[in-house]
Amino acid sequence: MTGHVAGHVVPYEVQGNGPERVLALHHWLSDRSSFGHLRRYLDGSAFSYAFVDCRGYGEAMDTPGTYTMEEVAADALAVADDLGWNTFSVIGHSMGGKAAQLMLLDAPSRVRSIVGISPVPASGFPLEGEMWELFVGAVEDSGNRRTIFDVTTGSRHDDAWLDARVSGSERSSS
Repeated sequence: MTGHVAGHVVPYEVQGNGPERVLALHHWLSDRSSFGHLRRYLDGSAFSYAFVDCRGYGEAMDTPGTYTMEEVAADALAVADDLGWNTFSVIGHSMGGKAAQLMLLDAPSRVRSIVGISPVPASGFPLEGEMWELFVGAVEDSGNRRTIFDVTTGSRHDDAWLDARVSGSERSSS
């Protein structure tokens, strides 16, 4: 649980009131709104879902921290504590999938299952050379963000979709 600021719980939103509990962790270039289209299909009578904003994203955009995967995992466990959830499953998209794996290591008796949506592997995703420059440059350059969205989705989406992803990313991530 390294990196967690005691007494601080990152913003989250709960949908549903079912007995099965699920934490949802978003990907690198967005906040919890990245699950927006999926949410209308969720069964709220069977499941309770907590959609979390990691530090540096969404409502936690200005929340200070170390911004590490260990901190994301610790913050997600703090959300579960805040909700009184002793056991739960985790949906992790991309970097959220890596944090889910860390949660399993930190709290194996609490994490019932993990659903990884194109998760970053526990071993990491080493970036070198031009790929490193592309990802580092995405902080300031919307063209880099666009390229990342395009390449990681198989270059199959049109300009309108890519523009929407980049615009949403710029609004929801620091």
